[in-house]
Amino acid sequence: TFPLKVTKHANDLKRPFSVSALDLPRGLRLSGTQNNSPSVPLPEDKTEAPVTIEVSNNALPGYYPFVLRVIASVDGSKDAKGKPIRYAIGQPTQPITVVVLPKTIAELRVSPSEIKTDRGQTVELVVQLNRTFAHDGNLELSIPTIPGLRLTSDPVQVKPSQTEAKLKLVIDEKAAPQTYKLAVRAVAKFPGGKEISQEGRFTLSVAKPNDKK
Repeated sequence: TFPLKVTKHANDLKRPFSVSALDLPRGLRLSGTQNNSPSVPLPEDKTEAPVTIEVSNNALPGYYPFVLRVIASVDGSKDAKGKPIRYAIGQPTQPITVVVLPKTIAELRVSPSEIKTDRGQTVELVVQLNRTFAHDGNLELSIPTIPGLRLTSDPVQVKPSQTEAKLKLVIDEKAAPQTYKLAVRAVAKFPGGKEISQEGRFTLSVAKPNDKK
């Protein structure tokens, strides 16, 4: 739902406006419209109203640009009986984009999936990204906040053209010697503060000081 504002450039536009949507794909519909009524009226004497685009469950994920058309009815010249001939004039809005969010953005595979190391070391993780949605923004890769473990860059930015990323994981001297079940988390951010995340899991074993190598 978003606001639609109409600015009148003629004083004789006193009848209610109507609004229709152009080029909406299958699965998206202007709320309030029916098959036999492709437009919805704006409240009388109003120049601003909320407009809602309904997204069905079978709508395919993607970016869908469209425009709204505001239609006004005006009287023109008179017919043979002296009655004004009514005309409809329309004005399109600026392009609007609806983003139908996917359930997944990418499949993540972390290698090596099992790591054994000592405290004070830095290990490299290779994250393979099998993208399942053409997101036009960066993916942000991070790991959970755990004392003694950190990435040299957090989050790691992955461009849309990249299918692989390398992360350097630092194991501090004070890290607890134990086995950690961890995950690299990929986050895609969308307009309106929406986020979708996926995870790729791996295991990190930090040796005790007296463990034999």
